[in-house]
Amino acid sequence: MKIELRLSINALTTLLAVNIIFFLLGILIQLISPTNSQSFVLIGGLDTLEVLRGSFWLSITSAFLHLDPLHFILNMYALYRIGSIVYTFFNGKVLFLTYIIGVLAGSLLTLLSTVLFLSTPFSLGASGAIFALIGLLFISTFRKKRYGSSLPFSYTDFLPIILLSLWIGILPGSRINNWAHLGGFLSGIILGLFVGHSFNNIKTSLENLLEKILYYISLFIFITCIFAFIFNFIYLIFFL
Repeated sequence: MKIELRLSINALTTLLAVNIIFFLLGILIQLISPTNSQSFVLIGGLDTLEVLRGSFWLSITSAFLHLDPLHFILNMYALYRIGSIVYTFFNGKVLFLTYIIGVLAGSLLTLLSTVLFLSTPFSLGASGAIFALIGLLFISTFRKKRYGSSLPFSYTDFLPIILLSLWIGILPGSRINNWAHLGGFLSGIILGLFVGHSFNNIKTSLENLLEKILYYISLFIFITCIFAFIFNFIYLIFFL
């Protein structure tokens, strides 16, 4: 019997791989030194005060960082399941741009909440991006007239997740960042209103153009933040 393993490199597997790399890096740093605000920023966590001081890349890298194994496993499972639906019924570009824009929207709303309400300035995890993907699919359920009524998902598939996460986030002692969830979800809804669905290959030329523009902007933001993170990491490790 011949067993063949195939690894498909696409937007979803790339996002999962980056999350795995950051998770392993975070575990390594925790083993080397105790986790504090300095090491948290070193491995890409969102410290809003540091972002306001100029460490802009943390607004993106924080969405790939998980320090708790259970948090990591749950988010990766959600990203794989929901990301697979987005990849199938939109495409890889829409999956990637929704993830990045969702992260950015969640980070910006977190920054705003820090300034206005003096809330906890630390945040990490892919939840905001996942909520953006949920928002994208959620609004798609209201556009069935264009896409057809045979979409294998509905808003009832995602609403319990949203309500549960928001409810847990307001419990006393909870460290869940609902601002990131809300920012991601709203950005996904907005994207869903303008980004074309690939179901039945129905897309307008304007939707194709908008998709390309948003994809390249997201790619530029992602690459810039990753390289800034790498340069800052090398500088702090080897030159300070």
